[in-house]
Amino acid sequence: MLTTLAETAKRWPHVAHEHLIPLLREHPELCLEAGSAAITALTELHDLDGMLVLDLYGLLAERRPVDLNAGYIALLTWLSDRAHLFPDDQRAFVNAALCEALGEAGRYVEAVDYGAAAVALLRRLMADGAEDCRAPLAGTLSNLSEYLSLTRANQAALDAAREAVSHYRSLARHAPGEYELQLAVALSNVGNCLAVHLGRASEALAPADEAVRILRDLDEADPNIHTGALATALAALSRAAAAWRNDALALEAAEESLNLRRRLAKAQGAVHSPVLCNALDTFGRALWRTGRTDEALASLEASAAIRRKLARIVPDRFEPGLKGQLHYLFARYRELGHRKKLVPIAEELVALDQRRVDRGRQEYRPALAVATYNLAVAQAGAEQWDEACSAADLAADLIRLRATLGVVASEVALVRFLCGAALIRVEGQRNPGGVPDKINEALAVYARLPVTLPENLRRECLDAFEALEESLAAAGDRGSALELRRRRMRRTPSDQVNLWV
Repeated sequence: MLTTLAETAKRWPHVAHEHLIPLLREHPELCLEAGSAAITALTELHDLDGMLVLDLYGLLAERRPVDLNAGYIALLTWLSDRAHLFPDDQRAFVNAALCEALGEAGRYVEAVDYGAAAVALLRRLMADGAEDCRAPLAGTLSNLSEYLSLTRANQAALDAAREAVSHYRSLARHAPGEYELQLAVALSNVGNCLAVHLGRASEALAPADEAVRILRDLDEADPNIHTGALATALAALSRAAAAWRNDALALEAAEESLNLRRRLAKAQGAVHSPVLCNALDTFGRALWRTGRTDEALASLEASAAIRRKLARIVPDRFEPGLKGQLHYLFARYRELGHRKKLVPIAEELVALDQRRVDRGRQEYRPALAVATYNLAVAQAGAEQWDEACSAADLAADLIRLRATLGVVASEVALVRFLCGAALIRVEGQRNPGGVPDKINEALAVYARLPVTLPENLRRECLDAFEALEESLAAAGDRGSALELRRRRMRRTPSDQVNLWV
């Protein structure tokens, strides 16, 4: 009913003023039942009552059901768009809340923008003497650090996390017992940035270990209140120890973290599913490094199963984590030589990127091309030659437009995909007549590339050509292999490689 009223009110404003707004003032909890689409439609009304928006925002902020995150973001965006109506402190708090909500929805770039805006406002207020802004500033910096890491702004993430630690130390000195939890979380962020994102393992253990010690003290003083935070800190310690190659400590911390998460999940249900799957992942990786491969794969598969359920509920938030999990599983199965396990994982990765493209996220088209090519390689490894040929051709088609526009990374990818498509045909003895066209196009694209190509991109091209040359030679066509080598060393597009004649 609420959705219908909101849509109707767009055409006839009197419906909003006479029916919809009075209804929500009297029964704001209706928005919890109506869903995000109704809340979003409500924010699109002209002359919407700002006090009502604040009331609805407060209701959602208190309960924060996952399936209403889009509606929560719509309310916050409505408030942010009218920031000029609010004093600086309220503008900062709205931007900080929007940063957190967007981050939870997987919209990390936008989260960083709003987080940076909130931090700038809060710093300015503190410079003007508003000491009560120190705690909100520290909290926003902690969130901003996480989302900066996820956008690969790793040094900026570390700087934000360290600034948060500095503020929380100051707060903890002046108010003992009030800010130790937040200080521990910020220290874990510092350790994570150093160990995982910047490769500075020797610096990461100290803040990660301090965070765990603080939280153990808190847990002893008040059992079960800080269990979740302790589990998170132990996971960060595990990652820091792994980066320092202390596999025994990494496994011990990961196992304790997982046990705590399982205890919480049992007591509180699905609320802890996102963090439970993270704990399963950390434990699985720690097991793998100690050579306990079967247990590791079981833990990693269990984590992936939870991520699949979460991704079906909130795709934008949980699909990136599922994708990372699947990539790691793919690498482990490939390392073990389990070729048939690779195909379904590669198919799932393609489906994830395809869904994003279908939702209008065209920036994921190159990722879809790469995933499709990886599927082709997996299918070839499983001797599914016809499927592999089709997938390799599709990968080239997906990336070709960006390559023709002169995007160097896409041109390199096209060279790789074309060489791979030719190699699959050679090794699978499928449609040999199509091989010369693939090679000639690959050579033509390669010839267009800048002479001063970065070494990693140049190596990608050479590896693709050399693998194809080896395959041709192994198939008994040494002459074609030598001809291909001569042409690509000359980087001459005008000469056509005449193979399989």
